[in-house]
Amino acid sequence: MPAYGDWWPLDMGGRVLLLRALFGGRRFDPAGLPQLVAGMAGIRDKEWLGIDGPGPGWLYAAFAALAAKHRPKGVLAFYPPADGFIEIYGSQPGAIRSRLPRADTVPGATLGLVGDPNSGKSVLSYVLQEAGRRSGLRVWRYDCDAASPTPPWYVDMASAGEREMGEKVRQSQKREWTHELEQMVAERIRNSRRSLSLLIADLPGGDHRRGKAAQRIPPGREVMMREIDAFAILSPEDRPEARAGWQEALRAHGLADRIVAEWVSAEPDGLPGASRLPDGRWRLCGLSRNRSSSELADAMQGALQPFLQQIIANSQPAGRGPAAAND
Repeated sequence: MPAYGDWWPLDMGGRVLLLRALFGGRRFDPAGLPQLVAGMAGIRDKEWLGIDGPGPGWLYAAFAALAAKHRPKGVLAFYPPADGFIEIYGSQPGAIRSRLPRADTVPGATLGLVGDPNSGKSVLSYVLQEAGRRSGLRVWRYDCDAASPTPPWYVDMASAGEREMGEKVRQSQKREWTHELEQMVAERIRNSRRSLSLLIADLPGGDHRRGKAAQRIPPGREVMMREIDAFAILSPEDRPEARAGWQEALRAHGLADRIVAEWVSAEPDGLPGASRLPDGRWRLCGLSRNRSSSELADAMQGALQPFLQQIIANSQPAGRGPAAAND
Protein backbone atom coordinates (compact mmCIF):
# COMPACT_ATOMS: atom_id res chain seq x y z
CA MET A 1 0.00 0.00 0.00
CA PRO A 2 2.36 2.74 -1.17
CA ALA A 3 -0.14 5.50 -0.37
CA TYR A 4 -0.07 4.49 3.29
CA GLY A 5 3.58 3.58 3.64
CA ASP A 6 5.34 0.25 4.12
CA TRP A 7 4.58 -1.85 7.22
CA TRP A 8 5.85 -5.27 8.10
CA PRO A 9 5.89 -7.43 11.25
CA LEU A 10 8.98 -8.28 13.25
CA ASP A 11 8.66 -10.98 15.88
CA MET A 12 10.53 -10.04 19.07
CA GLY A 13 10.92 -13.15 21.18
CA GLY A 14 7.32 -14.26 20.70
CA ARG A 15 6.05 -11.62 23.11
CA VAL A 16 5.85 -8.57 20.86
CA LEU A 17 4.42 -8.17 17.39
CA LEU A 18 6.44 -5.19 16.17
CA LEU A 19 5.06 -3.29 13.21
CA ARG A 20 7.78 -1.25 11.60
CA ALA A 21 6.52 1.72 9.61
CA LEU A 22 8.42 3.69 7.00
CA PHE A 23 6.01 6.18 5.59
CA GLY A 24 6.15 9.55 3.92
CA GLY A 25 4.71 11.75 6.68
CA ARG A 26 2.47 14.13 4.72
CA ARG A 27 1.63 11.40 2.18
CA PHE A 28 0.05 9.19 4.82
CA ASP A 29 -3.72 8.95 4.44
CA PRO A 30 -5.51 8.55 7.82
CA ALA A 31 -8.37 6.81 6.02
CA GLY A 32 -6.12 3.80 5.55
CA LEU A 33 -5.61 3.15 9.27
CA PRO A 34 -8.72 1.03 9.99
CA GLN A 35 -7.96 -1.37 7.11
CA LEU A 36 -4.32 -1.51 8.19
CA VAL A 37 -5.18 -2.51 11.76
CA ALA A 38 -7.99 -4.87 10.73
CA GLY A 39 -5.58 -6.84 8.59
CA MET A 40 -3.14 -7.58 11.39
CA ALA A 41 -2.82 -11.34 11.67
CA GLY A 42 -1.95 -12.74 15.06
CA ILE A 43 -2.31 -9.57 17.05
CA ARG A 44 -4.37 -11.30 19.75
CA ASP A 45 -1.70 -13.96 20.16
CA LYS A 46 0.93 -11.47 21.32
CA GLU A 47 1.37 -9.82 24.68
CA TRP A 48 2.29 -6.49 23.17
CA LEU A 49 1.89 -4.66 19.90
CA GLY A 50 4.82 -2.44 19.05
CA ILE A 51 4.72 0.54 16.68
CA ASP A 52 8.00 1.71 15.22
CA GLY A 53 9.08 4.19 12.57
CA PRO A 54 9.37 7.96 12.07
CA GLY A 55 6.04 9.71 11.93
CA PRO A 56 3.81 12.42 13.42
CA GLY A 57 2.35 12.12 16.89
CA TRP A 58 -1.25 12.10 15.66
CA LEU A 59 -0.54 8.97 13.65
CA TYR A 60 0.81 7.11 16.67
CA ALA A 61 -2.22 8.15 18.73
CA ALA A 62 -4.70 7.13 16.04
CA PHE A 63 -2.94 3.83 15.40
CA ALA A 64 -2.80 3.00 19.11
CA ALA A 65 -6.51 3.74 19.56
CA LEU A 66 -7.46 1.47 16.68
CA ALA A 67 -5.03 -1.28 17.67
CA ALA A 68 -6.36 -1.25 21.24
CA LYS A 69 -9.70 -2.53 19.94
CA HIS A 70 -7.95 -5.80 19.10
CA ARG A 71 -7.13 -6.12 22.80
CA PRO A 72 -3.48 -6.99 23.01
CA LYS A 73 -2.09 -6.58 26.51
CA GLY A 74 -0.62 -3.24 25.56
CA VAL A 75 0.53 -1.03 22.73
CA LEU A 76 4.08 0.31 22.71
CA ALA A 77 5.56 3.25 20.84
CA PHE A 78 9.17 2.63 19.84
CA TYR A 79 9.82 6.16 18.59
CA PRO A 80 11.69 8.34 19.23
CA PRO A 81 14.37 5.77 20.05
CA ALA A 82 16.04 7.89 22.72
CA ASP A 83 12.99 7.57 24.97
CA GLY A 84 13.26 3.81 25.05
CA PHE A 85 10.15 1.67 24.78
CA ILE A 86 7.14 3.58 26.10
CA GLU A 87 3.65 2.17 26.69
CA ILE A 88 1.00 4.36 25.09
CA TYR A 89 -1.93 2.01 25.74
CA GLY A 90 -2.24 -0.61 28.43
CA SER A 91 -4.90 -2.83 29.94
CA GLN A 92 -3.86 -1.79 33.45
CA PRO A 93 -4.89 1.67 34.70
CA GLY A 94 -1.95 3.88 35.54
CA ALA A 95 0.44 1.93 33.33
CA ILE A 96 0.56 4.52 30.55
CA ARG A 97 4.09 5.70 29.66
CA SER A 98 5.75 3.09 31.85
CA ARG A 99 8.92 1.48 30.56
CA LEU A 100 8.55 -2.18 29.81
CA PRO A 101 10.81 -5.23 29.51
CA ARG A 102 11.88 -5.95 25.97
CA ALA A 103 13.38 -8.82 24.02
CA ASP A 104 17.14 -8.74 23.63
CA THR A 105 18.36 -7.50 20.27
CA VAL A 106 21.84 -6.78 18.96
CA PRO A 107 22.57 -3.08 19.63
CA GLY A 108 23.26 -0.92 16.61
CA ALA A 109 26.33 1.16 15.87
CA THR A 110 26.77 4.73 17.05
CA LEU A 111 28.43 7.28 14.76
CA GLY A 112 29.40 10.52 16.47
CA LEU A 113 29.78 13.60 14.28
CA VAL A 114 32.11 16.21 15.82
CA GLY A 115 33.23 19.62 14.67
CA ASP A 116 33.48 23.25 15.71
CA PRO A 117 30.38 25.48 15.67
CA ASN A 118 29.33 26.68 12.21
CA SER A 119 31.24 23.92 10.45
CA GLY A 120 28.13 22.42 8.83
CA LYS A 121 28.08 19.54 11.30
CA SER A 122 24.36 19.59 12.11
CA VAL A 123 23.40 19.94 8.46
CA LEU A 124 25.62 16.97 7.62
CA SER A 125 24.01 14.89 10.39
CA TYR A 126 20.62 15.29 8.68
CA VAL A 127 22.17 14.37 5.34
CA LEU A 128 23.72 11.24 6.84
CA GLN A 129 20.34 10.28 8.27
CA GLU A 130 18.73 10.67 4.85
CA ALA A 131 21.54 8.69 3.19
CA GLY A 132 21.16 5.93 5.77
CA ARG A 133 17.43 5.61 5.17
CA ARG A 134 18.01 5.38 1.44
CA SER A 135 20.42 2.53 2.13
CA GLY A 136 17.71 0.65 4.01
CA LEU A 137 19.26 1.22 7.43
CA ARG A 138 17.22 1.65 10.56
CA VAL A 139 18.82 5.00 11.34
CA TRP A 140 18.02 7.99 13.51
CA ARG A 141 19.76 11.32 14.11
CA TYR A 142 19.99 12.43 17.72
CA ASP A 143 20.76 16.07 18.51
CA CYS A 144 23.03 15.76 21.55
CA ASP A 145 23.69 19.50 21.92
CA ALA A 146 21.03 20.75 24.32
CA ALA A 147 22.96 24.01 24.74
CA SER A 148 22.65 24.81 21.04
CA PRO A 149 20.06 22.48 19.45
CA THR A 150 19.33 22.20 15.74
CA PRO A 151 15.84 20.63 15.71
CA PRO A 152 14.14 19.47 12.49
CA TRP A 153 11.60 22.30 12.52
CA TYR A 154 14.46 24.84 12.57
CA VAL A 155 16.09 23.23 9.54
CA ASP A 156 12.72 23.19 7.76
CA MET A 157 12.16 26.88 8.52
CA ALA A 158 15.63 27.80 7.33
CA SER A 159 15.18 25.95 4.04
CA ALA A 160 11.79 27.70 3.64
CA GLY A 161 13.39 31.15 4.03
CA GLU A 162 12.17 31.70 7.60
CA ARG A 163 15.47 31.27 9.38
CA GLU A 164 15.27 34.53 11.35
CA MET A 165 11.95 33.61 12.92
CA GLY A 166 13.18 30.08 13.63
CA GLU A 167 16.34 31.39 15.26
CA LYS A 168 14.31 33.37 17.80
CA VAL A 169 12.45 30.25 18.91
CA ARG A 170 15.64 28.18 18.85
CA GLN A 171 17.41 30.64 21.16
CA SER A 172 14.63 30.28 23.72
CA GLN A 173 15.18 26.51 23.85
CA LYS A 174 18.90 26.60 24.64
CA ARG A 175 19.95 25.21 28.01
CA GLU A 176 23.06 25.42 30.16
CA TRP A 177 25.11 22.25 30.46
CA THR A 178 24.91 20.47 33.82
CA HIS A 179 26.17 17.13 35.06
CA GLU A 180 22.60 15.78 35.03
CA LEU A 181 22.08 16.91 31.44
CA GLU A 182 25.33 15.26 30.32
CA GLN A 183 24.31 12.02 32.00
CA MET A 184 20.87 12.20 30.40
CA VAL A 185 22.34 12.58 26.90
CA ALA A 186 24.63 9.59 27.49
CA GLU A 187 21.65 7.50 28.65
CA ARG A 188 19.61 8.49 25.61
CA ILE A 189 22.45 7.38 23.33
CA ARG A 190 22.43 3.99 25.10
CA ASN A 191 18.65 3.75 24.75
CA SER A 192 18.69 4.65 21.08
CA ARG A 193 21.18 2.07 19.88
CA ARG A 194 19.01 -0.74 21.25
CA SER A 195 16.38 -0.29 18.56
CA LEU A 196 18.46 0.94 15.60
CA SER A 197 21.01 -0.35 13.15
CA LEU A 198 22.70 3.06 13.28
CA LEU A 199 22.46 6.08 15.57
CA ILE A 200 23.94 9.32 14.21
CA ALA A 201 24.88 11.51 17.17
CA ASP A 202 25.20 15.21 16.40
CA LEU A 203 27.61 15.93 19.26
CA PRO A 204 28.27 19.30 20.96
CA GLY A 205 30.85 21.57 19.36
CA GLY A 206 32.52 22.51 22.64
CA ASP A 207 33.21 25.79 24.43
CA HIS A 208 34.66 28.46 22.12
CA ARG A 209 34.00 31.62 24.10
CA ARG A 210 36.01 34.62 23.00
CA GLY A 211 39.11 35.31 25.04
CA LYS A 212 39.45 31.72 26.24
CA ALA A 213 41.25 28.69 24.85
CA ALA A 214 38.85 26.41 23.01
CA GLN A 215 37.58 23.42 25.00
CA ARG A 216 36.20 20.97 22.49
CA ILE A 217 35.34 18.39 25.14
CA PRO A 218 34.81 20.34 28.38
CA PRO A 219 34.99 18.41 31.67
CA GLY A 220 31.94 16.18 32.05
CA ARG A 221 31.11 16.12 28.34
CA GLU A 222 33.28 13.04 27.83
CA VAL A 223 30.56 10.84 29.38
CA MET A 224 28.54 11.03 26.16
CA MET A 225 31.62 10.72 23.95
CA ARG A 226 32.44 7.34 25.49
CA GLU A 227 29.10 5.98 24.27
CA ILE A 228 30.21 6.46 20.65
CA ASP A 229 31.68 3.63 18.56
CA ALA A 230 33.03 5.71 15.69
CA PHE A 231 33.79 9.40 15.21
CA ALA A 232 33.76 11.49 12.05
CA ILE A 233 35.45 14.90 12.24
CA LEU A 234 34.14 17.73 10.07
CA SER A 235 36.41 20.77 9.83
CA PRO A 236 35.95 23.92 7.73
CA GLU A 237 38.38 24.37 4.87
CA ASP A 238 39.41 27.81 6.15
CA ARG A 239 39.98 26.55 9.72
CA PRO A 240 42.35 23.59 9.46
CA GLU A 241 43.26 23.97 13.14
CA ALA A 242 39.81 22.58 14.01
CA ARG A 243 40.77 19.17 12.66
CA ALA A 244 43.91 18.97 14.82
CA GLY A 245 41.97 20.32 17.79
CA TRP A 246 39.40 17.53 17.63
CA GLN A 247 42.07 14.91 17.08
CA GLU A 248 43.81 16.06 20.25
CA ALA A 249 40.58 16.37 22.26
CA LEU A 250 39.57 12.79 21.45
CA ARG A 251 43.13 11.54 22.04
CA ALA A 252 43.12 13.12 25.52
CA HIS A 253 40.18 10.88 26.45
CA GLY A 254 41.59 7.72 24.87
CA LEU A 255 39.16 7.90 21.95
CA ALA A 256 41.50 8.66 19.04
CA ASP A 257 41.35 5.05 17.81
CA ARG A 258 37.63 5.51 17.15
CA ILE A 259 38.16 8.24 14.55
CA VAL A 260 37.10 6.66 11.24
CA ALA A 261 36.65 9.66 8.96
CA GLU A 262 37.86 13.24 8.60
CA TRP A 263 35.91 15.45 6.22
CA VAL A 264 36.32 19.04 5.04
CA SER A 265 33.37 21.42 4.68
CA ALA A 266 33.69 24.14 2.06
CA GLU A 267 31.59 26.68 0.17
CA PRO A 268 28.38 26.27 2.19
CA ASP A 269 26.46 28.43 -0.29
CA GLY A 270 28.08 26.81 -3.32
CA LEU A 271 26.89 23.95 -5.49
CA PRO A 272 26.32 20.81 -3.35
CA GLY A 273 28.67 17.93 -3.94
CA ALA A 274 31.50 15.73 -2.66
CA SER A 275 34.97 15.46 -4.15
CA ARG A 276 38.20 13.75 -3.12
CA LEU A 277 41.16 15.76 -1.86
CA PRO A 278 44.73 14.61 -2.63
CA ASP A 279 45.06 13.19 0.91
CA GLY A 280 41.96 11.02 0.41
CA ARG A 281 39.54 13.05 2.52
CA TRP A 282 36.16 14.07 1.17
CA ARG A 283 35.51 17.76 0.52
CA LEU A 284 31.81 18.43 1.09
CA CYS A 285 30.28 21.55 -0.47
CA GLY A 286 26.88 23.14 -0.01
CA LEU A 287 26.25 22.26 3.66
CA SER A 288 23.81 25.13 4.13
CA ARG A 289 20.71 25.10 6.32
CA ASN A 290 18.91 26.70 3.40
CA ARG A 291 19.03 23.38 1.52
CA SER A 292 17.01 20.26 2.19
CA SER A 293 18.71 17.09 3.38
CA SER A 294 17.20 15.28 0.41
CA GLU A 295 18.88 17.64 -2.08
CA LEU A 296 22.22 17.32 -0.29
CA ALA A 297 21.93 13.52 -0.02
CA ASP A 298 21.40 13.39 -3.79
CA ALA A 299 24.60 15.35 -4.34
CA MET A 300 26.71 13.43 -1.80
CA GLN A 301 25.30 9.95 -2.22
CA GLY A 302 28.48 8.48 -3.71
CA ALA A 303 30.52 9.52 -0.65
CA LEU A 304 28.10 8.95 2.23
CA GLN A 305 26.16 5.76 1.49
CA PRO A 306 29.25 3.50 1.10
CA PHE A 307 30.68 5.09 4.25
CA LEU A 308 27.58 4.26 6.30
CA GLN A 309 27.47 0.70 5.00
CA GLN A 310 31.08 0.26 6.07
CA ILE A 311 30.31 1.63 9.54
CA ILE A 312 27.61 -1.01 9.94
CA ALA A 313 29.87 -3.77 8.61
CA ASN A 314 32.67 -2.84 11.03
CA SER A 315 30.55 -1.91 14.03
CA GLN A 316 31.61 -3.17 17.45
CA PRO A 317 30.47 -2.29 20.98
CA ALA A 318 31.79 0.97 22.40
CA GLY A 319 35.31 0.52 23.68
CA ARG A 320 36.62 -1.04 20.45
CA GLY A 321 36.29 1.33 17.55
CA PRO A 322 35.69 0.04 14.02
CA ALA A 323 38.33 0.10 11.37
CA ALA A 324 38.92 3.37 9.54
CA ALA A 325 36.20 4.07 7.01
CA ASN A 326 37.65 7.09 5.20
CA ASP A 327 37.76 5.11 2.01
